[in-house]
Amino acid sequence: MLPATSKLCAAISYRHLRNMTGLRRQAAVAISQELSRLASHSPGASTWIHQVRRRSSLLSSRLEEKPFSEVEMSYIKQGEEALQKSLRILEDQNDWKTETVAGNGDKVLSKVLPDVGKVFRLEVVVDQPLDTVYGELVDNMEQMGDWNPNVKEVRILEKIGKDTVITHEKAAATPGNIVGPRDFVSVRCAKRRGSTCVLAGTATTYGAMPEQEGFIR
Repeated sequence: MLPATSKLCAAISYRHLRNMTGLRRQAAVAISQELSRLASHSPGASTWIHQVRRRSSLLSSRLEEKPFSEVEMSYIKQGEEALQKSLRILEDQNDWKTETVAGNGDKVLSKVLPDVGKVFRLEVVVDQPLDTVYGELVDNMEQMGDWNPNVKEVRILEKIGKDTVITHEKAAATPGNIVGPRDFVSVRCAKRRGSTCVLAGTATTYGAMPEQEGFIR
């Protein structure tokens, strides 16, 4: 059984990427050549040489990655700020009011925050492996409409690094269409550490997805 607290937050770690230029590139080439020479003269050490060369190659590829653009960094920052704000809300255990408790133990709590309004917290036990839950919420988010009746469509507009995505979501129609069709553009962040996965999302703007006719953004 997997205890889980549903939260509008996510962990994201960001490490600045650097270009490999000048002496760094020369050093990487020299190291690679030296490893090849050693491997040809020392068969017994070939396994170790291969491991070192592989690590060196991975390091070089990381250093050669282009750093994020200013626009991409702005989206990463939005996700980080949403994460920190959400975690602060959840870490404050005071003043939560129980709204409902289901027969299976699922619990909905709420509290009113001065700068946000009323927020809700859902605590449930999900009888699924963590890999399955994480996969459905993160890896397969575009299929969310298949099992979530409140979602009509989720589409990934852009991925930034391995933790941040920009999405466009369309909400499912409400009974009687009391609330008109709604859509959302969000920046989402996801991070997993061992048995804990934390997710966060916040509304954003995205030039390639302006407001759509017939939808309330």
